[in-house]
Amino acid sequence: MAKLINISGVTEERMTAGEKRVASRLEAFMSNECLVWYDIPVGRKNRHPDFVIIDPENGLVFLEVKDWTVHTLHQVNHEQVILETNGILKSEINPLVQVRRYACDTVNALPANPCLRQNDGQYKGRLNLAWAYGVVFTRITRQQLKTLAGNDENAVEKIFPSAQTICQDEMTQSVLPEVFQQKIAGMFTTGFRTRVTPQVRDILRAHLFPEMTVRQHSQIKIMDIQQEILTRNIGDGHRVIHGVAGSGKT
Repeated sequence: MAKLINISGVTEERMTAGEKRVASRLEAFMSNECLVWYDIPVGRKNRHPDFVIIDPENGLVFLEVKDWTVHTLHQVNHEQVILETNGILKSEINPLVQVRRYACDTVNALPANPCLRQNDGQYKGRLNLAWAYGVVFTRITRQQLKTLAGNDENAVEKIFPSAQTICQDEMTQSVLPEVFQQKIAGMFTTGFRTRVTPQVRDILRAHLFPEMTVRQHSQIKIMDIQQEILTRNIGDGHRVIHGVAGSGKT
């Protein structure tokens, strides 16, 4: 099971039904080494993707969740989606464009840390980490998505590529974990992969979520995973934390 870093009873109060279901599937279906954050500010512009995943086998994954139904979709194109609810039209940015912006802004903000950069070859100096993004439609099946434009499946594929979308019937409880994992892995558009080591994972955590770092003298230390889960879910108000010396209370 993946680790949900900042999802608690307090967090769930602001989650949609679809987001709760996605969180449940990510926790149940992704590997034990995966870390998942919900609606947390990332990048220089403090973007808020619905989910950010550090997948050691593949890299960084950004997901946007939409609880739309086919009946509310009035018109879609590469840039925007027009929704119709009770006869009222509302324009929203195409979620794939939206989540790509989140991903690009986050990746571009990563530092020139030697552990995150390729040290030689044609791509020397570039990010030594794969990243991907996608959209989860929690109330639209794959068949419904394919037939949005009637018999012209290619038109839909150009706007919502199957490789970058997960539909309702692809995230049910009966789906095999390995099939779901393959769906996430399929969002990566490049064959380039490098395993995210624990060292690289902690560097990513420190820069994606800098409040998880604590400066002590001339060193910067990052909270371990269990400490971060605790701090993000401790809630508001005064708390008394007990523990033996050296257990990480500070």
